[in-house]
Amino acid sequence: MSTSPPIGPLHVFAALAPEPADEVWYLASDEPYGCAALALYRCRFQIETSFRDDKSGGWDWEASPLRDPDEVDRFCLVMAVATLYTAPVVIPLHAEVLRSAARRTRRYRAAPA
Repeated sequence: MSTSPPIGPLHVFAALAPEPADEVWYLASDEPYGCAALALYRCRFQIETSFRDDKSGGWDWEASPLRDPDEVDRFCLVMAVATLYTAPVVIPLHAEVLRSAARRTRRYRAAPA
C-alpha cells in the first residue's frame, strides 16, 4: 500500500485583476503570502501568453514545417529578435485595445435596462 504525500498547506487569496480589467482573481497557492503568490501568478501568465503567441498565435510556430533541430534553433532566434523589434509597437496598441474594451464594458454595464 502506497501513501500519497500530504496536500497543503493551501492558502486562498482574492485580488482585483490589473487595470483595465475589473474582475476578481481567486488564487489557491502553497505560498503563504498573497503578494508573492500574485506576483508568481502574473509571471506565469505572461510566460504562458508569450509561449501561446509563439506557438500558435502571431508567429505560428506550430504550423512551421521545420523539424531539424538546427533549423528550429534559427527559427526561434528569428522569432525572439522579431518579438524584441515589434514589442515596443505592439504593446502600447494592445494596451489601448484593452482600455477601449474596458470602456465599452463599463458603458454597457452602466446603460439603463
